[in-house]
Amino acid sequence: MAEPTVFSLTTPIETHEGTITELKLKTPTARVFVKYGSPYSVIREGDEDNPRIEFKYHTKPMFAFIADMSGVGQEHLEDMSAVDVQPLFWEVVRILGDRPTKSKT
Repeated sequence: MAEPTVFSLTTPIETHEGTITELKLKTPTARVFVKYGSPYSVIREGDEDNPRIEFKYHTKPMFAFIADMSGVGQEHLEDMSAVDVQPLFWEVVRILGDRPTKSKT
């Protein structure tokens, strides 16, 4: 299995187990898709010469994925700085094999 991806937080999160300054994101298994559904949808528009791909994030499943991937409880992730949310969502999409270019939330 691949090494976890490290995502540095701009603001630490306080948990029962101490302060977290980074999330170590492991690649999820299919079980997480079955349990929570997809954390995002891919919207393909345009044509071959002018393709456009957008990502629509599904916030609740995305946070469930991040909790599973990081081992940090969702109740603590909800205390994360809003500044970290979009870049963290992009990182999850990248880990899952897609490349975000523009998103709709």
